[in-house]
Amino acid sequence: MKKVFIPATTANIGAGFDCLGLALNLYNTIEYEVLDEQKLVIELPDCDKGHISEGSNNLIYKAIKNTADILGKNTPGLLLKQTNNIPLSRGLGSSAACIAGGIAIANDIFGSPLSKKEMLAIATDMESHPDNVAPAIFGGFVVACMDNGKVECIKVAPPAIKYATFIPDFTLKTSKARAVLPTELSYRDAVYNISRAALTATALATGQIEALKTSLNDRMHQPYRKKLIPHYDDIMQISSECGGIGAFLSGAGPTIMAFVEENKADEFYSSALKKVSQLNSNWQLKMLSVDNEGLVIK
Repeated sequence: MKKVFIPATTANIGAGFDCLGLALNLYNTIEYEVLDEQKLVIELPDCDKGHISEGSNNLIYKAIKNTADILGKNTPGLLLKQTNNIPLSRGLGSSAACIAGGIAIANDIFGSPLSKKEMLAIATDMESHPDNVAPAIFGGFVVACMDNGKVECIKVAPPAIKYATFIPDFTLKTSKARAVLPTELSYRDAVYNISRAALTATALATGQIEALKTSLNDRMHQPYRKKLIPHYDDIMQISSECGGIGAFLSGAGPTIMAFVEENKADEFYSSALKKVSQLNSNWQLKMLSVDNEGLVIK
């Protein structure tokens, strides 16, 4: 039996809507085995039963079958053991991890005919945008865009900083988070976002992380989505008071993430954890690091 490890991802990273993403050292795993019989067996932890499909509607299996169809192959009988360490519907790329993992499994089963770039094309077609699936596959910090249906992306290894990850006990569907966004932006707001997205990418590529204090602001999604997230402003304030470089909404939310200098991570964690515990809500705080490898099969 083989096992695929897929990292969690954070996307948008402030102003980089649908184009900036980063892989984190929190992993979903899928153990898989080809069966002699033409049947599908999906094993889930008890905590995931009832809200994750154990049949053909399972997102991992759908990605496997989609990839097999693209390759002109028949999907074999499979045993899949799915372990979800990435919280569902929290803005940490749980669906991207399932899609990327399923594609990787199909690719391995059929003799690895696909490059990672070709896997990314399939994953982006399923996910609709590359900002989560690209770092899930490649690792590191990724800048990606679509051009006439083709994905263009560049990966860099970001500086050694910590990612303070504030995870609430409630979920937020991406469809709901997208529904509150404006249909148009003013010229001024477009320039505002373009300049800050470029600054974020340059800061992470060069290690000039002080620029993140300015670059993580945006006018495209965070001001609208914050209304869906109780204690959003409180968490942002806690991040600032405890010494975070800058904070942003992870993906569509509701998770909020802050960049923290590595040598200040322990102090930030203890101080922020105390302040978060005083909120009338249940937020979990994890201190994560970048994953520079992306999905791997062992």
